Amino acid sequence: MLLKTIAFLGRTCRGSRLNRFRIQHRQPRIPVLSNKTENSRAVSFAEQSESPKDEKEGSVSDDQLIKLEYGPVRWPSGSLHRSRISSLPFTDVIWRLREAIQEAELCVLHEIDSKLLMRRGGYLVNAARQVYFFHPTRMERILRANPAALHEAPLKIAVLELPDGTVSLLWNEPAEAFARYRNSQLKKLGIELSIACDAITMACL
Repeated sequence: MLLKTIAFLGRTCRGSRLNRFRIQHRQPRIPVLSNKTENSRAVSFAEQSESPKDEKEGSVSDDQLIKLEYGPVRWPSGSLHRSRISSLPFTDVIWRLREAIQEAELCVLHEIDSKLLMRRGGYLVNAARQVYFFHPTRMERILRANPAALHEAPLKIAVLELPDGTVSLLWNEPAEAFARYRNSQLKKLGIELSIACDAITMACL
């Protein structure tokens, strides 16, 4: 099973060490952009990812949905959880996030459109997405050091539009997660991934 996981990641990221590849999403369809994307293409991405056609399945109007009231925002305590607030529009944050992940030589593996899923369940919420990413070479290092740490991958950054209009980026600190295994190789990898996550999220501000 572990070898199959590495093989899957290898197929996903093959073709370039900088991971310029495209992922086909069934629902919703969201294009993965290359590092050489022009501004006009970015606008196209923003319009497509938030298009009413994708969100309003079955022509359900907002009046027919339950508008979810958000609770107070309280960031979790401890050093494992990290967060940043961006004043950019949600779609711009997602676009920058993808570009930054590729610049960090990592692969976008999957995205979950939480807003669309909640809409299917009859709820109206602000834009929200979870972006999963990793790379086969990092997976190899985990398996060589301690296969028990496999569940720490892939990494995930959650992007949430708050009621006040700002956008939050939430993720777990890889350095803290991998340090728990008391393995020097995993500790080094965790620090590298933490630096990458810091640079990725900073690019979204």
